[in-house]
Amino acid sequence: FGGHKPGGGAHALTLLWVIPVLIIAWLASGFYTVAAGNRSVVLTFGRAGDVVQPGLHWHLPWPVGGQITVTGVDQGRDYTHLYNQLITRDGNVIAVSAQVHYQIANLRDYLFKVSAQTDDGTGSGALFAALTDSAIHNAVARSSLADMLGNDRVQAESAAHDLLQSALKRNNAGIAVTRLVFQRVDVPDAVSAAYADVRKAKQESQQLQDSA
Repeated sequence: FGGHKPGGGAHALTLLWVIPVLIIAWLASGFYTVAAGNRSVVLTFGRAGDVVQPGLHWHLPWPVGGQITVTGVDQGRDYTHLYNQLITRDGNVIAVSAQVHYQIANLRDYLFKVSAQTDDGTGSGALFAALTDSAIHNAVARSSLADMLGNDRVQAESAAHDLLQSALKRNNAGIAVTRLVFQRVDVPDAVSAAYADVRKAKQESQQLQDSA
């Protein structure tokens, strides 16, 4: 009699089928697809590994492995911000609307040093926003009001671009700035009127010289 339980053999046979099926299902859960234009970083025990291109891929399933996909890597991203009170070299207050277009050059650095921080709503982390703000403040502080309102604005944009790119490189942010432009520069009404008077006087002076 030996304590034999009816159905014990059937139970063991069922386990022989169930266990392989569970293992196959677990392994299959590691398959994933990266869409065109995106990139993915493979994780093993939470540590970043290879960066993978678009297509079908496989990683060690959870909880051993995983992956993080970042969208829109190929086309780059835009960061736009309005600075209401910037001080020029000659002490004037101006407002500047700036746009920065950037590419993700190193996805691992970008994920774990930039976007891992508090996001500002544009897909750029707090580090990127802070470095951009500092670069633009410094570039404007080196420029006069006339520079910012005239053709020399391009030089201020170039200076801001170089300052920002250098800061990003120092911080290993994994970002390459491709374009930085001041879309709009505004001044207080009183300053704007005074500057318009100066420009008008210069134009009238030039007309008189041409007539002479």
